[in-house]
Amino acid sequence: MNGLTHIAPADGNGEIIGSPVVAPGVYKTTTEVYPDSPRATPEQCNTAQTVAVCAAIDYALAHR
Repeated sequence: MNGLTHIAPADGNGEIIGSPVVAPGVYKTTTEVYPDSPRATPEQCNTAQTVAVCAAIDYALAHR
């Protein structure tokens, strides 16, 4: 299973969904995946959100 999809670029203010971009591909925590992109299928979006949530839970459990 491929849980990867492209990352939206920062807007003209250097932000994505209102948060500053730290480095390309590094943002505040979000599981937003936009299914309206012609480069991502709805299945890829669902998988990406699932992977992000599972990774966050795994991290939280490992760093109590």
